[in-house]
Amino acid sequence: KNIKNRNFDLSLLNKDIFHYSASSLELYALRKFCIHQKAISERTGEIIHVTARRFRHTRGTNLGRKGVGATIIAELLDHTDTQNVKVYTENTADTVQYIDRVMGAEMGKLAQAFTGRIISNLNESERGHDPTSFITNNGIDTIGACGTNDFCITGYETCYLCPKFRPLVDGPHQQILNKLYEEKEERLKQTKSIDYASSKDRIILAVEYVVQACNDMKRTIGSH
Repeated sequence: KNIKNRNFDLSLLNKDIFHYSASSLELYALRKFCIHQKAISERTGEIIHVTARRFRHTRGTNLGRKGVGATIIAELLDHTDTQNVKVYTENTADTVQYIDRVMGAEMGKLAQAFTGRIISNLNESERGHDPTSFITNNGIDTIGACGTNDFCITGYETCYLCPKFRPLVDGPHQQILNKLYEEKEERLKQTKSIDYASSKDRIILAVEYVVQACNDMKRTIGSH
């Protein structure tokens, strides 16, 4: 498309790569690329199955999420018009907020981001009644305890990622989770950047797990 009007090396047209069929491109080029990059699926443990269509769809979707207009997306994907761009722009950044809320609880179970131990009361933590071990959400409520004497200044949110964190079963974890989601939505609204908005996603997954695990524990206690 408009090759003569672009900064393009026409000698490349003699290369075989531009004359591959779709099946050959997938079999030889993309497969070798994935193996070379060691693109392993976390779900299957095998080389990720990548197709040219997957690359194209991911490219278009990411552009749509970042707020790029339909005309520019069509140009970058070499479309002759914008009538087929809708498939990319329908899945925008706003959709991420809904998906997060719906899938967060299930993803929290799978991600294994939380590696600490939930306690029923502060006496069950390694440091017992030592008030310096108590962890609060900015001095408001006690959410748990620290199981180590190590000095830490990272803030209570990152405690959910620490194996020494001992969250209280009755702690305000749901409130913290809601706050994290609200902050993520605000970052997304302000910057339109999925990457920046997702900067605390691993913490969110850890808190999701704690919320679910605490609810399960309370149901178990209530049934006895």
